[in-house]
Amino acid sequence: MSKTGVLSMNKRGQDFALIFSIVVGALIIIMGFYTASNFIQISNLRQRAEIANRLDIVLNPFSSLGENPSLALGKPIEMPENIALNFSCSGDSQKIKVTANGGTSSYESYGKYIFSENLMGKKFYIFSKPLEMPWKVDNLMYLISKEYCFINDVPKEIEQEIRTLKSDKLTVSSTGCPDSSTTVCFGSRQCDINVDYGNGIVEKQNAEIPFAGDALMYAAIFSSPEVYSCNLQRLLSRLDVQSDIYINDCQRLALKGCDNSALEQSINVLKENLGYVLADPMTISDLKNAADDVQSKNRIACPVF
Repeated sequence: MSKTGVLSMNKRGQDFALIFSIVVGALIIIMGFYTASNFIQISNLRQRAEIANRLDIVLNPFSSLGENPSLALGKPIEMPENIALNFSCSGDSQKIKVTANGGTSSYESYGKYIFSENLMGKKFYIFSKPLEMPWKVDNLMYLISKEYCFINDVPKEIEQEIRTLKSDKLTVSSTGCPDSSTTVCFGSRQCDINVDYGNGIVEKQNAEIPFAGDALMYAAIFSSPEVYSCNLQRLLSRLDVQSDIYINDCQRLALKGCDNSALEQSINVLKENLGYVLADPMTISDLKNAADDVQSKNRIACPVF
């Protein structure tokens, strides 16, 4: 082979080696980016899972409070970064979707009733109040991130309860509210949220939300209509199961000579009203009246709760 042919082959070999090196280098870079991207995604996923876990842990004490009927205030929930929280529920669980670092993770919370709008921020505030109908059904939790200003004929008990919390996110004013706050009116329809306390109606987001009792009133104020409706159905289902338990208690006590027939009949009326409310939530005031009757019958009979 001539010297020229050898040089030509060497050059082709060098060119091939160069091309091979470039291809291998490109593949290494691509794999590096892929590995780094996967690592970032996994890290972000873990961080969102940690945020969801932290939120669930903070909420746990509020789902197991005692019988104190007052609002309970916890410390603000601090997150490591701005996050978005979206709430929904179905059946016996509530789903919380956490969005952070451009991604989303979801988890289901069982045995909790969280009333909230969709939120965004680093700091959130939580309150809790038991729902009694007439016995304690469960604790309702309210999660907020913005300021609410209560004005116009706020009932004295509500005003005292809010002032007792000493939260900068909940204020009662007779002179005016900051422009940045969400206003809550009693006895008028001039605010972002209007409460007809006597008739048990909260107007917000072009919806009328029925309530009975202060615990559900706060729930209607602080949550979206969709979350309120879903959680109300879950609570009514829980109340139905509790009613069956107390009816069995009445029958058990009757075997021991304690006549609880009036109380048992009253609880059955309560159960009937549960069905009406599930079909038409606007009848919830009738359910409250039935619950009050159960409470009065329980006082004169052998108490079961």
